[in-house]
Amino acid sequence: MAARTRGGGRRFLSGSVTVVASAVLLAMTALPSGAAPTGGSTPGPASSPGGALLPGTIPLPTISLPPPLPTIKLPPLTLPPIPGLIGSASPPATAAPSGLSAYQGLAGWIDLYDYGAAGEPAPATYVSEMAARGVKTVYVQTARWSSTSDMDFPAAIGQLIDAAHAQGLKVVGWYLPGFGNQATDLRRSLAVLAYTSPGGGHFDGFAADIEDHGDTATIGQFNSGIIAYAQTLRAAVPAGTVLGAIVPDVKNNERAPAHWAGFPWPQIGQNFDVILPMSYWSVTKRPSSCLSAQLDVTSYMDQVIDTTDSLMGQTKPMAPMGGIANCDTAKEVGEYVGVLRAKGAIGGGLYDFPTLQARSDANTVWSELNGV
Repeated sequence: MAARTRGGGRRFLSGSVTVVASAVLLAMTALPSGAAPTGGSTPGPASSPGGALLPGTIPLPTISLPPPLPTIKLPPLTLPPIPGLIGSASPPATAAPSGLSAYQGLAGWIDLYDYGAAGEPAPATYVSEMAARGVKTVYVQTARWSSTSDMDFPAAIGQLIDAAHAQGLKVVGWYLPGFGNQATDLRRSLAVLAYTSPGGGHFDGFAADIEDHGDTATIGQFNSGIIAYAQTLRAAVPAGTVLGAIVPDVKNNERAPAHWAGFPWPQIGQNFDVILPMSYWSVTKRPSSCLSAQLDVTSYMDQVIDTTDSLMGQTKPMAPMGGIANCDTAKEVGEYVGVLRAKGAIGGGLYDFPTLQARSDANTVWSELNGV
């Protein structure tokens, strides 16, 4: 009795297997020795190890197996991470903040002579005036190496930070190290990064003003002091902290080569993230007639930026300062801004804000600066 399989063939039920097998056995044993069944050939009958035919054996046909299939190597299977799936390979990457935003755009500069002391404008006044001029970042000096405390006017600093943040401006604190007392210079630099205003605000960035020889006796001590300060400061701040370096105008190498011999430009590039050259082209003019003299500021600024990069041995984000603000013509300022844009500088501004505000043609100069 047969039953149809799912594939259309037949299978024998267990009761029929014995009958069929017995019939086949009788037919095979009836054949003469060596004869093959009709309908096909078989190899010689099975034999014992000595060659004798084993009794009751049934010669079977030769079965040839097909050759093995070739090995197929599949590429590794990579599944994209599925949000919310436990055990995903990795969470979606998030962009880390660059830290450069505090140094980007138009800058307004003030130093220790501009605020804090009796008779000076209130910090909030500066902030309001800067915001009206389109300034994005306030650069404020916090102390110098010869100060009697780590921050000269901490209360005024707090007012300035809170007022600036309330109007959407950022604040970078800058310190003037002397490189003769490393512990003092480091402590006062870190005080800027650690400062908290009454409103809970903090500085958005820090810059070291690297220029003063006053606390070192020789040019060698000055240069080695800069290297030690730069390396110690970098090691002391958390990874990812953006540090700015206010550096001399490289044209000083031509004007006073002995004073700047051996300046450690490579170490500046290695330890600081934003470079702010003091590109003061107007110092070459006569003060009494500076606004009537016109310099080729395009060539001047091109040389400052390119030579600074070359001396450092690498290209860093740059926000060159222009100045001095009382001797720069509006045309020169326009050329200055043009070079900043052409060179991809991240920011810029004239030194300093109160000096520029005091000019009778301040509106004209600010209209040029608004291109930064």
